[in-house]
Formats: sequence, C-alpha cells, structure tokens
Amino acid sequence: MCEGDPPPGVAQTDMTQPADPNDLDADLVAALAMALRPAPLSDARRRALRQRVLDATTGASAPAMSVVRAVDGCWLPLLPGVSIKFLRVDPVTRSQSSLWKLEPGSRLPAHSHVAEEECVVLDGSVSYGGSDYGRGDYLLAVPGNDHQPFECAHGATLYIRSALDEHLAALARRAGFAA
Repeated sequence: MCEGDPPPGVAQTDMTQPADPNDLDADLVAALAMALRPAPLSDARRRALRQRVLDATTGASAPAMSVVRAVDGCWLPLLPGVSIKFLRVDPVTRSQSSLWKLEPGSRLPAHSHVAEEECVVLDGSVSYGGSDYGRGDYLLAVPGNDHQPFECAHGATLYIRSALDEHLAALARRAGFAA
C-alpha cells in the first residue's frame, strides 16, 4: 500500500470531487452486513416495532390516540442517578414528552431553555431555588430561562415536555424513536 492510498475495503475516490461520507465500498458494506447480529428485543418493543411496520406498509392513518403502557418502552440513563423513558418524540416540531426517574441524592445541573419546558412531579419531590415541589406540582420554564440545579434528596418521578435537543434526540433514537 502506498502513502495516500485508501486502506483495504475503502473505495478509491476522485480527489477532484468532495468525498461523500455516505459512500462505502460495496465489499465493506457486505462485510458489515454479515457481521451484524440482531439486538435482543423485549416483547413490548417487538410488538411496537411490528405495529409500526404494519402501519407503514398497510397505509394505515395515524391512530386517534397514542398509548404507551407502563410496561412498554425502556429507561435509559441520562445523568448519574437520572433515567429517562420517552413517551412521544416529534422530529418535526423538535419536541418530546418523557418520564424522568431521579434516584435519591441525584441532581439535574443548571441549564437554559430555548423553548418552554413543562414539568409535573408525579411522585416524590425535588428542590429548586430553595423551594420543595412534590406530587402534583407543575413547573414551567420559559424560553431563555437559565435555572439553577434541581436537587432530589429522596427520589422522584417527573413528567417532562420540552424541546428535543441533540442530546435527547440521540437518546430517543436509542429508544427506537425517529428523532
């Protein structure tokens, strides 16, 4: 192999044209496809994916109501002691609805908002700005709001509706949502 030659399995490109990062050598694509192993799926996830495929292939219109059962979906780690379960992700409006589980002693760091963020405390309590918020309390962060950290001494479950930033979008894709 000469200096400047592509490594084995990578196609030679015309250096006068910008390289397209999506172009892969056919042999490399085939080798990658053969090496893939199916990811294990829970029964709930398998049912949800099956329904999405059936809906897409049968021309079914969007359901009048979307339902996520308590046993469906998956909890993904977001921060130390904080997990998130997506309920709805809208890539068009770049918004999301999710449940957040905060373990005792966890905290959400200070951050700002580019869009409204709604929060309902479903269980437990959180502290913010010297006040405690418990079951049923509603908090609304307005765009441009820089808020202090949320502290969670005893654990809590929150419902959050907010903008879909890149970090949340990446997590949503891991959960199987188009983001």
